[in-house]
Formats: sequence, structure tokens, C-alpha cells
Amino acid sequence: MIRSCACALLSALSVSFAQSPTANVLHQFDDDNNASPTSNLIQLPGGDYKILFHFAADGSQCASGASQPTSNGGAIMQAGDGNIYGVCSAGGRYGKGTVFQLTPSGQFTLLHSFHGTDGSAPAGALVAGLDGNLYGVTLNGGLSEEFGGTIFRVGKSGFSTIYQFDASTGASNPNAGLTLGPGGNIYGMYQFNAIGNGFGGPGGVFQIDTSGNITFPSYFQSVPWSCAPVIAPRGGIFSLTQASVIVGDAGQTLEGIPSGSDYAYVALDLPHYFGTDFVNFFGCMILATDGHFYANGISAIEYPTMPFVELRMDVATQQTQFLDLDPYGSTPVLAPLEGADGKLYIVNNGGGVTGLGNVLTLDYGIAPPAPLLGGFVPSSGSAGTAVVIGGNFFVGVTSVALNGKAVPYRVRSSSVIDFVIPSGAASGTISVSTPNGTVTSSGTFTVQ
Repeated sequence: MIRSCACALLSALSVSFAQSPTANVLHQFDDDNNASPTSNLIQLPGGDYKILFHFAADGSQCASGASQPTSNGGAIMQAGDGNIYGVCSAGGRYGKGTVFQLTPSGQFTLLHSFHGTDGSAPAGALVAGLDGNLYGVTLNGGLSEEFGGTIFRVGKSGFSTIYQFDASTGASNPNAGLTLGPGGNIYGMYQFNAIGNGFGGPGGVFQIDTSGNITFPSYFQSVPWSCAPVIAPRGGIFSLTQASVIVGDAGQTLEGIPSGSDYAYVALDLPHYFGTDFVNFFGCMILATDGHFYANGISAIEYPTMPFVELRMDVATQQTQFLDLDPYGSTPVLAPLEGADGKLYIVNNGGGVTGLGNVLTLDYGIAPPAPLLGGFVPSSGSAGTAVVIGGNFFVGVTSVALNGKAVPYRVRSSSVIDFVIPSGAASGTISVSTPNGTVTSSGTFTVQ
């Protein structure tokens, strides 16, 4: 459950800012290995750099359609079946975007081409629900090509549209990927509310519960960026906003929505300047396990200076810290990834030795995180019942236990584990262990 006071959580975890992180370029892109990446990173339980698949040049499988890589036009994720799933904001049979599957061996399957009434321009990464289905959103389409959007589901029964946004009566334009929250609920953000004559109020958060019900629990003070919402394990829902006035005039904030609240509060006012340059924040962010928020990408309004930096934010102390990325790369893509080693991993669309982008690590001295356990389904069953555990940092798993007794398990991805209830098992909590620690569920599995 999300607590109402995020500040207490963040304060307890906060540390003072020290020296700049250690930066290391892991991989440099060039003309021979595909230049200028425009999608996010995911962490697999094991592997190295290799090209899995080349998309067709005619756009029949995928076309980015994004004006810039920070606009969240498409992203990838690994599901519990071990396959990689992604969306493209354009391309496909009708030019309005696609959903695809890619096996670890590089076999490509086009799962769906959007045609408008079922949505267009899918945004951000899909998310795996604890029910085994994948969920995603489209920025446009459905009831309105410009001020619409949809929520869709991909599963064993195929593709289906489960919700159409309606700007004339409420929310519209879900502009970012989804996030799996505590208890198995899925959260997303939409950009506008009650559009009229081309103008509307700031957007907010929608929730998909474990039964598939969709509700709209809260709103932001300003328009949120095109990034997935960040959910604190015991805090609130957070987002960077575009501005309280006009984008480019600063006034941008980090906003948080406490559990049970209808509206967001300003958790942190962002600086107006980086050095002497007036800045416009457009970065996607994460809440790392050290309790700080990290965001990629800050672009100066005053050309030709265009500093791209990493922004570190501490709500408890109201501090911010910048790292100039210019010596390493430019135009970071979407949010950084916190790896199981505690380092942050960044994809740069440009810069580096060749000017064509790279993969960069930043070591802030964050301790390698223990696994996180978000939930499990079902909550009860007899011997032979298959149980799916959702969470994060399932890398190097050493054991899974039910009521303190080890059970055979399979690590499907860095966020999904499954196991079967053995004969003679007793009701109790579920725990997952890695070399970095053990996490135990707050709920109990009941053996029938």
C-alpha cells in the first residue's frame, strides 16, 4: 500500500551529495552497429551486446515517429515468458504504430498494427500485470485522433482495447508508459483533462486494479512530462512537470501525489539555471534505491549552448545536483536504468567519440540493491498451483522460499519469477534472495 507521506520515506533514505559520480562508456555506437539509439535499456539476467534484429527500412514493422528520443515514442520490456516486447509510435500496416515481440534468439513477430479507432501512436514501454497480460497506452486515436488515446491489453487471447479516453468529458492523451505499483495495481499518466477549444486542465494519474477496473484517482498541478510515473515503495506517485506557466519559462517542479489525495503537491522546485544557461527540463526519471530521484536530459533554451546533464534530486533536503554529460554523450534517451550492481545506465542518442551515441554508466556509490517484491498472484491455492512473483532486481537469484522453506523456481526475467506450490507446503510469506539481500512479501500465500 502507498503511504500518504512520501517525505518520511525519502528523508530516512537520503544522504548528502558528495563528489561527482564515476562515468564509464560501456559501448560506443557507430555506422557499423546501428547509430543514434532511440529506446530504453532493460536488464536481462545475463548477456552482452549484440544486434538481435534489424527492422525493415519500409516501416512495415516499426518506425520511431518521435520528434526527439526524449518524447517516449517507443520502448521495450522483457515479460515473464522471457521474450522482449516493444511498441513503435509509428509504422506498421496503417502507419499508426505497432506492438511487437522479439525472442532472445532474434525471431520477430508483429503482434498488432494500430489503425486509429483502436488507438494510434503507442507511447512508452508495456508493463506486465500480475495476471500475465501486458498493458500499454496510445497517445492518440480511439474516440479522437488528436485528443483521444486508449489503454490496450496483449495476452494469450490476443490484442484488445480495454479503454478509450474521451477529452470531451475528462481525461485524454495518455503520454507515457505504465508502472506496476505495490499490490499489483498499474499506474499511468495522461496529459490533459477536459479539453475545450484546444485547451484543457493539467493531467493526472489513472489506475488499473488487479480486476481490470480503471479509475482516475488524482491530478497534477501542472502538465506532466511524457514519462512513466514513479512510485515510491512506501511513498507516493511522482512526476516531473512541464511548467506551471509556459514551457521554457522555468517554473518547473517535481510533484508528488500522496495516497488517497486528489491532487499533487510540489515536492521540489527545479532550478531555473544550469550554470548561466536558462534551462528547460524534459527528462524522465527514476527513484533509485538510495532514496534520490535521477533524471536524464536538460536542454538549454539559449542556443547554441545545449548542455545535456544528469539531474539528481533530494526531496528531503531540497537539494539538486547536476552532472554535465557533454564529455560523454548527448541527448539521453528516456529514464536511466538502475542496475543490479547499483550503477545507473544511460543510453545517449548522440555525442561520444563518433557523435552517434553510446551506453554510459554513472557510479554514484549506490549499494547494489536487494531484490524488490511488488506482489504475487494468486494469493491462495493447493499443491501444484503456479505462482507468479513480480518485482525488480531478480538478478543472481539464489533462493525462493514459501513459509521459510525453499521451493524450486524459474527466473523469467529481472522482474518476474514463477514457482509451483509443492506437496506438503504450509501457508506463509514468500521470500526472494540474491547475493545482495532477501526480500519478504508483506502478504501471505494461503495453501488450501
